[in-house]
Amino acid sequence: GIGDGHVSVSYQLIPEKENKLSLTGNIKTTIPTGEKNPSNIKSENEYDLPVGDGTFALGLNIFARKIVFPYSFSGYVAYTHNFSGTKVFRTLADSEKEFKMGNLFETGLSGNLHLNEWIVFGNEINFYTERKGEIEGSESDLLPASWAISYETGLIFQVHRFRLG
Repeated sequence: GIGDGHVSVSYQLIPEKENKLSLTGNIKTTIPTGEKNPSNIKSENEYDLPVGDGTFALGLNIFARKIVFPYSFSGYVAYTHNFSGTKVFRTLADSEKEFKMGNLFETGLSGNLHLNEWIVFGNEINFYTERKGEIEGSESDLLPASWAISYETGLIFQVHRFRLG
């Protein structure tokens, strides 16, 4: 099925100029358009998972970038606030329960080396953390807290405005 919808608006607050970095702000709204409850339930362990979360969310993101050829540097900070909603958590339960997923914080830094006009060697480190969610006003292990740190490296090829990473 179709999952939740997302609408995003970005605006470049500070355009990049010589000796200055660029700064872009972004606001993202998540709209719960996907099915939020399990379906086709045959037993406690045999059912179709829902494709949506069942809640609205609002995210804010700030992205900065600076190019000092042949290097480029960027970083971002993002925060997503999840609103309350209702859905079924136990497949054989008859009623939906009020819940709130944990809010999310993300940040990352990248440093890239432009090997020539069309090949870039990229390096990025990211950190993500999500708070524990609540069901009917109490923290629940069904919506656990989580965190992750990742490092990514790779090559990015660019021909005109087309990029392949």
